[in-house]
Amino acid sequence: MPMILSLSLSLLLASAPPPPEGEPTLRDTLAVLRDPSRSVDARADAAGAVGNFGAEARAALPHLAAVLAADEDEAIRNNAAISLGRIGTHTPDVVPALVAALGDDSSVVRESVAEALGRVGTPAVPALGSAVKELRGDARAYAALALARIGRPARPTVSFLIAAIDDESPDVRANVALALGRVATPSGAVAEALVRAIGDTDATVRRNALLSVAALGEDMEEAVPAATAALKDVDSPTRKAAAEALGALGPAARSAVPALIEMVGDPNPYQREQAVLTLGAIGPAAAAARPVLKRALHDADDEVREAAEDALEKIR
Repeated sequence: MPMILSLSLSLLLASAPPPPEGEPTLRDTLAVLRDPSRSVDARADAAGAVGNFGAEARAALPHLAAVLAADEDEAIRNNAAISLGRIGTHTPDVVPALVAALGDDSSVVRESVAEALGRVGTPAVPALGSAVKELRGDARAYAALALARIGRPARPTVSFLIAAIDDESPDVRANVALALGRVATPSGAVAEALVRAIGDTDATVRRNALLSVAALGEDMEEAVPAATAALKDVDSPTRKAAAEALGALGPAARSAVPALIEMVGDPNPYQREQAVLTLGAIGPAAAAARPVLKRALHDADDEVREAAEDALEKIR
């Protein structure tokens, strides 16, 4: 098998058009990457440069896969993952190597692997669905992150994501909560999973679940009570995400108006602005907020004042 791979690489390189004069060829770049006597920096640069050759670099896939799987240096593995992602726009054959690297010891490499799989897109979905279902820990978390980056084409994996929302790892739960907002379409099962995540013990999980409710929009009315309760979360970004989610739900969030009126008095101007924006998004159903919005026209913060003026127009 190695002889066949070497032969196919030689044939492809021989048929490739020559690079501009003075520029290294793919053959030159791979020679540096393969040479253990070269510095780590030189080999890392070479690993990243392979992806710049586009479709021509497909024959280099086995070597990049081996580097990603076994090289001792984080920078070299990371750049190999980036190059595989670029090559993956030309061939899905990169998917097994990338999925196998989801559990890399380095979070930097795992992040690049997830991004690379996101670039590959739809051809990576079946393997990522299996990874979310079968793998554990970091590998499962980054498989969910890759699905989030692929978005709606990954809808066939929604059932696997829902099943993972109660994973023992907060990193998995956080990435699954994020992915559901980008991959799924509104449904009772998705709403139930996100409501559970809004009540999670981890702030990042709660925040990502609320952002997903916001992304899925008006058909997520089941999340109104949980999002309203989250307006009093101990974590400030989570409170803001709760207000954003309620704003995306529009008039369906009318029951949250009293809590949002209270939030307009928050010491943090960003929180006040978001509460005012959300009241405007709820529209005429937020008529009870008119007095507090009129007071907000004199807020010390410019953005809050502008938001209050806009909100009053919307609820008339």
